[in-house]
Amino acid sequence: MVAARADTGSSFTGNTVIAPNLANGIAVYGGTDLQVRDNLVADTNALGSGIAISNQAFAAPFFPLSGTIEVTGNELVRTGAMNPNRQHPMGALRVDAYDSPIEAEVRIAGTTATGSPYSVFEFSSGGGQGHEVRGVTVEGAELRGVGTVVVQAETGGAARFEQVTAESVGAAGVYNCPDRGTFTVDLGAGNSGWDDIWPCGTWPEP
Repeated sequence: MVAARADTGSSFTGNTVIAPNLANGIAVYGGTDLQVRDNLVADTNALGSGIAISNQAFAAPFFPLSGTIEVTGNELVRTGAMNPNRQHPMGALRVDAYDSPIEAEVRIAGTTATGSPYSVFEFSSGGGQGHEVRGVTVEGAELRGVGTVVVQAETGGAARFEQVTAESVGAAGVYNCPDRGTFTVDLGAGNSGWDDIWPCGTWPEP
């Protein structure tokens, strides 16, 4: 019997995903040194994001994200949705420490997001255990038409943002309300259009 091992070096490149019937347009669950590059995802339905980078352990054994996860040059059009099971909004691009902390280096660059129904960048621990999301950089994003907030942080950790510009943001720039711990929104140079904060306690309406 061949021993199970982590998926390593895979690349999801140049795909077009339109109106997936359920869940995310593109999802990565664990693995090492992966690329999600130059894809178009549009019109996600319930229960998902346009792109999900996650440590949700669907299989056993499970190998959490490690190494470098590159999410570059992707275009997201009307992605993200309200999860009807939990009445919880899903961002256009979600980094989810569902069953274990995100400890890989997650590089998100060159993102274009248009008409996001809710948030654009979501950082969460969907399993409800409060695992942290760390090692994330977001660089060079152009966002046009954001339903609620640019950043939706719901668990502890940190992410750095540079050259992220937003137009027509529905509610505020940042919803930073982790269930456990604190989340640091580290702002570098060149960010504009999303410098205000939504107060914790209620979800912003799109």
